[in-house]
Amino acid sequence: MSIYIGGWVEIHSGNRFDGWQAVIKIDWILRVNYDMFGCIFGVMNHTGLSAPPLRGLPDNLSLEGLLYDENHNDSGGTLYQSWLTWAEIKALDLDEVGVDRRAHQYRRGENGELIYMNSKGMTAGTPEVVEVGMTWDGKDGVIHKIQSISRREIFEMSADWQILFEMLRQLEKKYSDDKIRLVVWF
Repeated sequence: MSIYIGGWVEIHSGNRFDGWQAVIKIDWILRVNYDMFGCIFGVMNHTGLSAPPLRGLPDNLSLEGLLYDENHNDSGGTLYQSWLTWAEIKALDLDEVGVDRRAHQYRRGENGELIYMNSKGMTAGTPEVVEVGMTWDGKDGVIHKIQSISRREIFEMSADWQILFEMLRQLEKKYSDDKIRLVVWF
């Protein structure tokens, strides 16, 4: 089962009479990326990086957010809901390192060195307890290796999230970082 992300970037003017306004629909910007889901929201967290707990939806959700929620609840397509302000996202520790439980795949070169083959994935035979550097042989000469990964590496590898973060940085030029939030449905 794949888990998708959707939702809104919302802003608040700071005026107590104004409500939150949805300004960017993220559905068409962000793709499935379990590393990002895990290190920001704790959803499908294969790395063990710390993440804020899921909060559900904010009490003062924008009108667009309310309609979005109604549509997703009617279709039965929502597993998790949460939100974070841009200030909270910026405060995440980019240098935190976790153990990626999904094995990276290598093959042996002519001199016995490990040559990287492809990206990580859940592999049959992955031990229950893994440590960085652990390797085991798989089918067809594939060698599986457990590696560490930092939140910074995950962020840098996630081009679609970089686009969204740049949009949030632009919004911050007008609104304070605690008046910009990302409201998500998984």
